[in-house]
Amino acid sequence: MSEYLLSPASINKVQLKNRIIMAPMTREHCHNFIPNDKVSDYYSRYASGGISAIITEAIGVCASGIDSNSLPLVTSNAVNIWDQIRIRAEKYDCLILPQIWHKGGLNIGTSLAPCKSDYFDKSITILDDKGIAEIIAAFVNAAVAFNLAGFRGIEIHAAHGYLLDQFMWVRTNIRKDHYGVRSQIATEIIKNIRACVGSDLIISFRVSQWKVNAFDAQIAQSPQELELLLGPISDAGVDVFHASSRRFDQTEFDIKNAEKMNLAGWIKRITGKQTITVGGIGDALVNDPVRTINHLERNLGNHYDFVAVGRGLLANHDLVNIIKNRHFSKLIKFHPKMLATAF
Repeated sequence: MSEYLLSPASINKVQLKNRIIMAPMTREHCHNFIPNDKVSDYYSRYASGGISAIITEAIGVCASGIDSNSLPLVTSNAVNIWDQIRIRAEKYDCLILPQIWHKGGLNIGTSLAPCKSDYFDKSITILDDKGIAEIIAAFVNAAVAFNLAGFRGIEIHAAHGYLLDQFMWVRTNIRKDHYGVRSQIATEIIKNIRACVGSDLIISFRVSQWKVNAFDAQIAQSPQELELLLGPISDAGVDVFHASSRRFDQTEFDIKNAEKMNLAGWIKRITGKQTITVGGIGDALVNDPVRTINHLERNLGNHYDFVAVGRGLLANHDLVNIIKNRHFSKLIKFHPKMLATAF
């Protein structure tokens, strides 16, 4: 029943032991922007549970991109600590990808954004060319730092209404210059990363339709618009797209006589790249494990290649073994109180 889900696969040149990945979740347990021993133990615990890869909580590429010292920030000291976390995870044959981000106009305090928008509930500073160049450099420098530290990949967070997503969404990008091309900044970041690190580093690109405080938002209202937006980003050097949906089993575009696919499926169809699906999988497994696993099995390989689980793993750190041994009665439903006890 779970043959494909538990089968090995590879991204770029890295072999993964199965197709179950830990989704990134903001945890805010850093001290002065640096992960502490509890953070290290947290990731090691989930790596030991049998998952094939971890995508870390989002790590700010520069000080203007985050608004709390409990969030991680890319600094030389922090990268050294993250490297120790990587080494612990890899002892369990678990790939770990640092996710890098900038909050942009959603930042508390200094808020940088492509342009003014009613999406933002406060005044923002519009990025000029110099500011955009600094943002691009910060993403590239972060990727290079993690590559030099020994990480085999990174994920670029361009979803959920944060800065790169703000450039990709018409509601938050009505610029008249070349950065009004919604794929431009992401394309430049990826091309520059590839120029610095070569082709072997995994680059995952997280994308979503929905945003914080705008669940019905869309960066693309059709497959054609999605292709125009993501095609250049794919061609720049993305290995895998991480498609965040509110529900993994939700059909993305309601098109008559078209195949029913979620966002990950459409991205895979359009770009030809591997995709990760995520969104409500943990809850679905608890509610109806057999139906959920059968659904994933039918779609893996055709519509997406990997499955990311977030809160479901917080509740069931040994999820892989539960699925492997069909011990579905052991599945625990996530409760928000678990956020405080996960460490």
